[in-house]
Amino acid sequence: MTKTILTYCNDCERFNNHAILFLKKYAGHFFRHEEYSVVECMGCNTISFLQILRRTKRSKPVHFNYPDEDAQPSVYNFLPDKFQSSLPRKIRGFYNEVISAFETNSPILSGVGLRTLVEAVCNDQSISGRNLAQKIQGLHNGRFISKSELPILDKLRIIGNDSVHKMKGLSMYKLELALGIINHVLISIYVLPKVNDKLKID
Repeated sequence: MTKTILTYCNDCERFNNHAILFLKKYAGHFFRHEEYSVVECMGCNTISFLQILRRTKRSKPVHFNYPDEDAQPSVYNFLPDKFQSSLPRKIRGFYNEVISAFETNSPILSGVGLRTLVEAVCNDQSISGRNLAQKIQGLHNGRFISKSELPILDKLRIIGNDSVHKMKGLSMYKLELALGIINHVLISIYVLPKVNDKLKID
């Protein structure tokens, strides 16, 4: 019978039972009891590496699950300066504030900043609507964003709302994925038209 262990799943973002596929115990120096195992989440079937450390047999175990999506990437994929220079002054200011939030590893401020950036783009493009959800739909209706980008931008709206009202932030890893979508939208709306103007043939 396969042995199981209750530990945190980074994909499910909660504690789940995991099947132990491989286990190696080791007597260390600082931590007298160390366990290394390959485990499979019984909720989502994700395979991960689990490290468990104990000072003594009776001490509370410390779990480390890898890969850890909450770990901050060493370098975020911000727009290069030459692209940022194509943004309207106000939007570039918001973008710089988003950069500051990411670089200080601030998930709540990053979420709020991304939402604010989406709304700033809507306002700059004179997209009307009673709320941001309607304005995002307006971006799609005006062909500023694609059908596949529409639900993602709407999720950014929800992320920002949760950050403000529930003081709840996503992992920096997931926020970086959202940043990538924002970058793509900014390039499509502000950068590519200027590139196209420069490539006009007389």
